[in-house]
Amino acid sequence: MLYVGQRDPQDPSRSSRALNVHAKEFAPLGSSLPLQSSKSTGNVLVAVNNENRLVKSQRSVGFPLGLSKTTHHQFHQHKTNNNSNSNHKQESPAAASNQQKPNQLQRSKSTTSAVPKPIDLSIFGKKSSLVESVYHCPEKMPSSALLELAKLISSKAQENRSWADSLAWLSFYIIEREKQRTFLESLLNILQYTVEKKCKGGTAGDAFYFSLMSYLHALYCEMKPHRADLDVDGSSPALMLLAILIEVCTDFLRQPTFTSRKEVESLFFVVTTTGRDMEGDCPKQMEQLMACVRDAFLMQETSAQIRRTLLQLIEMRAARWQLSARAVLYYQGLMPIT
Repeated sequence: MLYVGQRDPQDPSRSSRALNVHAKEFAPLGSSLPLQSSKSTGNVLVAVNNENRLVKSQRSVGFPLGLSKTTHHQFHQHKTNNNSNSNHKQESPAAASNQQKPNQLQRSKSTTSAVPKPIDLSIFGKKSSLVESVYHCPEKMPSSALLELAKLISSKAQENRSWADSLAWLSFYIIEREKQRTFLESLLNILQYTVEKKCKGGTAGDAFYFSLMSYLHALYCEMKPHRADLDVDGSSPALMLLAILIEVCTDFLRQPTFTSRKEVESLFFVVTTTGRDMEGDCPKQMEQLMACVRDAFLMQETSAQIRRTLLQLIEMRAARWQLSARAVLYYQGLMPIT
């Protein structure tokens, strides 16, 4: 029985068509030349050689480095550019020495964006040396120096909104490294005293609320992920800071008039990003805050634009801090109400 595609073993032509393994085409060559790599293989070998050289140079420096395809490409391209440039012009010894060194790793844009920019010490004036000393060795500084720095940061946080993120990062940097908690406790006490003195006394303006509110919010965002590490003996610095932030927002809404929409939008951003924490940790203060939002919305002096922002805040809280896409488009002025 035969299957489709199977040759008959009795076929006389089968032997003549069989493969002759003793033919001269299959005999080995006498010269026995070594195997040669193709062009595509040559590119791989170049990358492997560059990798071996780079690994040796890194071992001499003393730090590990994981190589990737991007590193191979950058290293090979850097070497090719150096060879082509040397054929056209004579470079200086400094430039030549820099080109001989392998490329160093650089931060990606995503990583760099997460790292705050260096703080301009000139904003502290004559106290810049104090800031620098505490920054480098907070554990070795006396309590008087830490207290003075807490006063200085609190004062600067009230002056300019653009300094809020940098000052918050500096504050948390010292808080993490100062184990005695002198700086942390001093800063919280000074902030609480400042709010009670200026807000309750009626001497605060829109710029004060705008700057201090931004600093408190930025510092709370720094402390929140490390809340468990900062809590000691039932005391939560992050919770105390959140309570101060709610108090500032509430006192801001108790003003007789609102002259700037910018400050109201800043309040909207602060409350919407920390609203869940406010309701969970400070429910009574949150009720007072939302009552002030409704009162400000009903004030006749409130402009239509500010009233729209306050209404969005009220609706967001009612929707558990997550509006529908249709509502967001409406408040952004991209969809008429139906």
